[in-house]
Amino acid sequence: MSDADIDLLLICRQSSAGRQLAQETLDMALAFAAFDQKTQLLFLEDGIWQLIPDQKGKLALKALEALSIYDIEVCAEVDALAQRGLSESDVHLEVNWISRSEMKPLLARANRVMQL
Repeated sequence: MSDADIDLLLICRQSSAGRQLAQETLDMALAFAAFDQKTQLLFLEDGIWQLIPDQKGKLALKALEALSIYDIEVCAEVDALAQRGLSESDVHLEVNWISRSEMKPLLARANRVMQL
């Protein structure tokens, strides 16, 4: 076992429009957290759309807000916002905004990484 402090890092790169993937990712995060696994969600690229209210096919905002109950941290790439003409104020959720340069250390802290 490594000395990593994240058991599972789930990377979401796709918008959830027309897909079950977003809900399945949320379910996976909740399942791991329910078994005391330190879990984080990282939204990159088009995955950032899942954090925007009123986005068709997005994860329900209320469900995302519930992640904090399970100590699941939500992280997102701040550059993905700007590239899509968005700002942090467009996201109505507590998010740990990270830059590209902060991703390598985040990945290094994780025992398991899954890209969805």
